[in-house]
Amino acid sequence: MSVRKLDKNQQLAVECDSNVVVSAGAGAGKTTVLSERYLRLVSEGKAGVENILTLTFTRKAAAEMNERIYQQLLNSSNPVVISQTAEFDKAKISTLDSFSAQIVRNGSERFGISSDFVSDNEGAAGIAEETALEFLLRKQNDRYLQEFIYLHGFDLVYNGMFVPLAVNEFNISDPIDFTELLKKQKLELKKAYGENLKDLEEIRTNILGLSPDIGKVMAANINSCESIGNMQEFSEDLGKSSIDDFLQKAAKIKLKKGTSKHPETQLLNEFIEKWRRIIAITESVANGLVSFPFLEGIFNLLEEFQKLFLTRKRTSGILTFQDVSRMAVSILKEDINLRNFYKNEFRYIMIDEFQDNNLMQKELLYLLAEKSDLACIKIPGAGELEPDKLFFVGDEKQSIYRFRGADVSVFKGLSTELISSGGMALALDTNYRSEPDLIQFFNRIFDRVMENSDEPFEAEFESLGYRKSFEGVSPEISIFYKPELKVKGDYLHNNEAEAWYIAKYIKDKVETGSLMISKNGSLVSAEYDDFAILMRSTSNQIMYEKYFRKLNIPCTVQGVRALFMEAPINDIYNLLQLLVYPRDRVSYAALLRSPFVNISDDVAAAILLDKGDAFSLSDLTVLNGISIRKEDIRKYNNARELYFRLTEDVDFIPVADLLRVIWFEGGYRNYLMSNPEYHGYLEYYDYLKTLAVRADERGDCLAVFLDFIRDNLGKYEKL
Repeated sequence: MSVRKLDKNQQLAVECDSNVVVSAGAGAGKTTVLSERYLRLVSEGKAGVENILTLTFTRKAAAEMNERIYQQLLNSSNPVVISQTAEFDKAKISTLDSFSAQIVRNGSERFGISSDFVSDNEGAAGIAEETALEFLLRKQNDRYLQEFIYLHGFDLVYNGMFVPLAVNEFNISDPIDFTELLKKQKLELKKAYGENLKDLEEIRTNILGLSPDIGKVMAANINSCESIGNMQEFSEDLGKSSIDDFLQKAAKIKLKKGTSKHPETQLLNEFIEKWRRIIAITESVANGLVSFPFLEGIFNLLEEFQKLFLTRKRTSGILTFQDVSRMAVSILKEDINLRNFYKNEFRYIMIDEFQDNNLMQKELLYLLAEKSDLACIKIPGAGELEPDKLFFVGDEKQSIYRFRGADVSVFKGLSTELISSGGMALALDTNYRSEPDLIQFFNRIFDRVMENSDEPFEAEFESLGYRKSFEGVSPEISIFYKPELKVKGDYLHNNEAEAWYIAKYIKDKVETGSLMISKNGSLVSAEYDDFAILMRSTSNQIMYEKYFRKLNIPCTVQGVRALFMEAPINDIYNLLQLLVYPRDRVSYAALLRSPFVNISDDVAAAILLDKGDAFSLSDLTVLNGISIRKEDIRKYNNARELYFRLTEDVDFIPVADLLRVIWFEGGYRNYLMSNPEYHGYLEYYDYLKTLAVRADERGDCLAVFLDFIRDNLGKYEKL
């Protein structure tokens, strides 16, 4: 990019003096445009480096942006730019999360948070797990919770409801008002119940209006409708007895379709189809109203849990990124003086990778871009923004952070909003990174794969332009497939064969130097770090990592899935963790339900109520009023014996020997061998043992080894 001139749209984006939304396709030179625009603003004296806020999504991107902009300024001979380059340490180039945290530190006291808080999603998730486990155990005698666990199981209530709610929904700045939520829920149920009964009565009346002389089926249906009575009468009393009467009557109503071709029979069948659909919904709503006291009991528990969890977060000073974003918006919206400070400090704001942000983050930027003479306690609209302050760059097709709340519809809606208030929307639609033949292929394929949609949450595909071919490079697209053959013999399963072939392909290309690529304007042989594997899901990732290790191919994974995140290693990790931290309740809970112990939910919950160390209970015959089954007692005692044997050895034998005892004498290898589907996990012991041997050679104790595992999740370099 640095050796060629800007194209027309790139130049427009650099020189535009209005609020702009730039849609930048892959390889379209967005970083060049951002750095060139930064240089123009400085060289024309429109702003100093301390007055331009440049934001992106990741720390890596922020670091690259910082370096790119600095080099751009450094290469300029303009006296204004030279003087500003000397002040570059004052430049504000960071992630949006980091900038939000800065705002919150200036007003954290209003939320009862110390200004030295940390943003740590994993840490907050750990607090959620510990708090949820403690809360559920403490409340296990609550009749509503008991019924809920009976219906869904302890694990689903714990891991599928309480923990995710705490992590994703319980925010310090705007906690959920469960009382109000419950009130709205009841109103909606009542409304739906009344409307559905009205619809059922209308259908009943229509059937009664049909002729009974058409046949026996018609007459029988009309008689049934006459015997039902007015359905709307049930909506007059929403007490339990009235709703029970409706449910009993609904269960007895048997309307049958006719087979005659008579027009009224066909009409009858349409009425019956509609009746069946609405009656099913109405029964569900009626059951919701009947069980409302139960729902109220669960909501009260959730409200109490939320208060406890948020208190723990405040005390620990560990917040989620969502916490910080919401708090930043709340502070800027309510603290007019602080908002004015930031509005005056930054004359221009440039945001990269905005497709990975959400409505909250857009609101934050709108608050910062509000006109200087406005200061209302609300989020400004597009017409209330400074006309030239915001410069958004993104590509809706590259949005990959939906799991963190990214909402591509926000980026898509920006163009309409800003254009309506005098702004512009531009597209950087020429790919300068990839070979033209590849771009043409992608245009043909993805025009069909990503059919344009009217839905705001769907990314739309637009064809990319392309540069001239790079001499000496022969682009190609290979499709590998394994035919489904039913043959006898010891052959790899399809998923494993796929992973093996791809790993071997990469190794062959690198070792032979047969794959030539263009890099920094030169033709070179591809190395391992030039390859990337994109997966629709991580389900087969463990197989790829397995064969990368076997073929000594170094790799790093973006999303941790295998090894330390798979069940076998996680089970072993929890046991090792308890040897060092015997009061770790989360690890203890996980271990009790693992193959090492594998006792039932109710017994595990009763055991966890004991506040002592792991496996401190010596007699499980009767525990907290629960009569323990002999099988559960046997499993617990076997695991307890293994645990105390390990605690005696932990300070005297190497980590690798601890693993050997767990793997072989603890029975874990036999457990995996008992199921052919688990055989792929057997090699994990060898890999984990190698890491343990390395730790022993360094003289690391078990605690240090566990820290090493935590610190290196997702890193799989050549051993």
